[in-house]
Amino acid sequence: MSKSIRSALAALLGVASMVAGAASNATAYPLITDQGSGFSVNHITDDKGNGNFWIKSDDIDLRANWEGAFVINQAGDGFSELDGRIEVEQRVGRERQRVVFISDGDAIEALYSINDRSREIDDAAARRIAEMTHLFVLESAIDAERRVAVLFSAGGADAVFAEINKIQGHHSARKYLVALAKTAPLSGSAIARYAKTVARLDADHETRKAISAIFDHQSNLSPEARAVLLKAAEGIEGDHEIRKLMEAAAAGELTRGATATSLDLLRRISGDHETRKGAEVLLANASFSDQAAADLLALIAANIGSDHEKRKIIETAADRVSTNEDVAGAAIEAAGEIGSDNERRRVIETLAEALPERSSRWSALIGVAADISSDNEKRKTLETIAEHMPDTSSLAARYRSAANTIGSDREREKALERLK
Repeated sequence: MSKSIRSALAALLGVASMVAGAASNATAYPLITDQGSGFSVNHITDDKGNGNFWIKSDDIDLRANWEGAFVINQAGDGFSELDGRIEVEQRVGRERQRVVFISDGDAIEALYSINDRSREIDDAAARRIAEMTHLFVLESAIDAERRVAVLFSAGGADAVFAEINKIQGHHSARKYLVALAKTAPLSGSAIARYAKTVARLDADHETRKAISAIFDHQSNLSPEARAVLLKAAEGIEGDHEIRKLMEAAAAGELTRGATATSLDLLRRISGDHETRKGAEVLLANASFSDQAAADLLALIAANIGSDHEKRKIIETAADRVSTNEDVAGAAIEAAGEIGSDNERRRVIETLAEALPERSSRWSALIGVAADISSDNEKRKTLETIAEHMPDTSSLAARYRSAANTIGSDREREKALERLK
């Protein structure tokens, strides 16, 4: 191997400070905010250590393929170990630069060409190779967790964010963010910067995964930080992704701000099933206040069309119904929005079992039962209420009034008998 090639390789492996500095001065491509027709990326690997990668945008046209395992160097612009072969190619206008790294025993040989013409690796070529390799490492997000650990050790979260800001692909940016969330406890200012970076992602799945990683791995996360992160999630449009984010967010303490944002996110879910699953997660969180639960029940009463899903959510709030009058009132009002006689009967029976005798909501519950159309379903519902309601003259009168709306003599008589 020629002396110039060996010296250039030493630089690529991070031995010479000149090229390590050059990598930090490489072109910083902005994160694409609209990855539509102008952006494409492909990344395929197999279980034998082989793979290929391609990214193309208005700014980048980069390809790489490799055979065998490799280890990225500390600077992220070359390889410290290679068991096989790596080829990286970048096109800029009509110029096509290519470098091929080949394992040569304990050494790594590099072959550099421009438009298929071999070139000597001088200092300028070494800088271009480092930039190409660094771009490949960044955009492929290969070994992202190790790269982030190295960056964090050298310069903290700021160094990691600086690296992320050079990445165009949202998937790769998300992988670096997730790795950062796993690396170490983050300060409040770092969390705020994390949220700001996440807000630039323009893909529901990537945004949700990045924010969920903070909830999953930052055990010291403050309630205020949770509110900031949920605010960053307001751009998510997919019902499933919003619901999955709620599952991660609701695992910890919710502040007023986080609760308000959660309810705002819930309002944006259009699917009844996903709304119900998200609501159940929030209602199961002990820090989700009773007032918020009442607001949630009012929300689902107005927004959910499915009687089945509506009934399931109300039943999830049954424990709160037994301890809070506002929740009880909201649950009964939501039950009144259920059109199916069977579903209404089933939820009223659940509420009757949960409602304490001292509650002031019994009359309202009887009124919701009175609006059931089916004589049989109405009779069954009233009988269940009679089993649990307090024995007062005013409620007895309210019950008789409801029973007298039953058209069938037999069903009406059975309902009235239960009161005796």
